[in-house]
Amino acid sequence: MLAFSMLASCATRQPPSVQGQLLTTDQIDSLQKDKSMNGKLIEVEGYPSICSKQTGFTAAAPIRITLRKKNSMEVYSESNCGGKKLIDIRLPFEGDKRTTVFGDEGRNYVILDKSAHKLTFIADDYQELPEGKFKISGTLIYDGDNYYLDNVTIHK
Repeated sequence: MLAFSMLASCATRQPPSVQGQLLTTDQIDSLQKDKSMNGKLIEVEGYPSICSKQTGFTAAAPIRITLRKKNSMEVYSESNCGGKKLIDIRLPFEGDKRTTVFGDEGRNYVILDKSAHKLTFIADDYQELPEGKFKISGTLIYDGDNYYLDNVTIHK
């Protein structure tokens, strides 16, 4: 037991990630036409959700999620997929909280609890947060006519 305690202390925490320029709603609206921010670090504030056109709500959304891989989510201006869709983001999903023995402790990912239909976010400061309003920072990527944030960090 003592050996495990000593090993667990080898996990390290990194300093806070750099956050991008916080965009206004008007600036977000202009991203479709103005691609000058391609590859830049930006930040949006909103409610990340997994939404479905059929249900419109995270808990019942019939969407395929692959654990331990990046998946798509949307960020909305209001909770429960309400209000205006602001942007798509790519975030890694886990089935439960990561346990790190060696190396960097995990952060900036989503825990998907399928049985409770619940999402938990592990923020950039390592806090475990329920669904809510966050600042989402990431690199803006254009893919044809679509765009999304990649290499995302989550901030309360």
